[in-house]
Amino acid sequence: FTSQAATNSRLNGYHMFSIAYILGQYFHLKYTVIFGVPSLFARIDGLTPPPPPICISRVSRYSRMWRHFDAGLYSFLKNQVYIPLLTNPHLSSSLGRPLALVSAFLVVVAWHGTQRNYVCWVCLSALELIIERVGVHIWDCRRFQEFRARIGEVWLRRLLACCMNFTVAPGILGVFYFLGGEEFADALVKKVLFNGLSDIAALNFTIVNGVPSSGIVLTHLLLLGYFFNHTCLELEYRGRKPENRKIIDQKLITEQNNKNTANKKLD
Repeated sequence: FTSQAATNSRLNGYHMFSIAYILGQYFHLKYTVIFGVPSLFARIDGLTPPPPPICISRVSRYSRMWRHFDAGLYSFLKNQVYIPLLTNPHLSSSLGRPLALVSAFLVVVAWHGTQRNYVCWVCLSALELIIERVGVHIWDCRRFQEFRARIGEVWLRRLLACCMNFTVAPGILGVFYFLGGEEFADALVKKVLFNGLSDIAALNFTIVNGVPSSGIVLTHLLLLGYFFNHTCLELEYRGRKPENRKIIDQKLITEQNNKNTANKKLD
């Protein structure tokens, strides 16, 4: 994807997004092989290697992507950069956490290089993690927990799936800069995101000569993202410890019983 401005101009939003998705799949396959072959010999020698990279098609929270795609890199950044700064007695907690986050990403930039596409990738990834952190603080608020009790776990899942588009977007766009390069990612961001938001604001949902407007493409992708987030949340739920799953299941059963009781009273 170097020096392909002419090709990028002929592609519509669906084409570009599909190419970027396939790039991600090839990247995952590449690292599965790169990590998998040495892991096989490590197990033969009686060692316990890091787990293989997580599939990108089942991750909507990119904090999990950083944690589970390259477990070795994550372990290094956590133990050698993040935790030492976070637990430094000379730094306050309000200063230590942001400094630890910035320092960890600076190490990543120093490793990959200071080209613009890598800087954009790191900045968008940091933005995604900050949005996740804001979401965690909102989750811990008493008022949100009261709101959660009123709407129930089913509607809570729907609300989370909708809001998680705000974390998926910067994470995915950052990966596009990392894999596709500066020129391709810039064209994709302009054609899908900026033009899409402009078309949605102008209510431009048209198809001309078989080519959908950017508003149609972005709206469709946001809808797909909503269902994608539902799938990822369910996979996260199934990966939890059995005792934690029982707590959630019990809440759902209690809510359903309360609804049935209310319906019987109305009848």
